[in-house]
Amino acid sequence: MGMDIILKLVNPFKKLSDQLPPELFARVKKHLLLGLDELDLNDLGLDESIIEMYTPLMVALQLQIGSIDPESIPLGIDIHFINLANQEQKPIIEVESFERQILALETINENIIQYIEGLLEEIEKDETSPDNDYQFMLQV
Repeated sequence: MGMDIILKLVNPFKKLSDQLPPELFARVKKHLLLGLDELDLNDLGLDESIIEMYTPLMVALQLQIGSIDPESIPLGIDIHFINLANQEQKPIIEVESFERQILALETINENIIQYIEGLLEEIEKDETSPDNDYQFMLQV
C-alpha cells in the first residue's frame, strides 16, 4: 500500500480534533472507543490519542465497520467464492484493490463531516432499536 493511501487514513501531522467540530469529535471519540473500555488500551500498545491521527475518511470507515453486527449479515457472494476457491485451491485474482476502494470513498471528502454526522445519527438511532443493523448497512 502506497504512503499516499496511508496518509488518506492516518495522518500524524494533522489532529482529527482540528478537522471536526468539537461536539462531533466528542461523539466520534465516544463511538470509536466504545467497547474498548473493557480492554486496557495500554496492553494493546494504544491510547486514546491514536484517534487524533485518524483522518475524517478513516473515521467514516471505522464507524461503518463498527456498526456492522457480523452475526446479522449473511455472507456475501464474494465470501462464498473465496471459500470455494480456497477449497479447490484456485488462485484468487483481485478485481478491485483496497487502494481503489479508498480512492472511490474519497469522493465524499468534501461532504465528509455531514457524512460522519449521518453515520453517527444512524448508529445512535440503532442503539435504541434492536434490529436495525442490517437495514442500516443496506442504506449505506
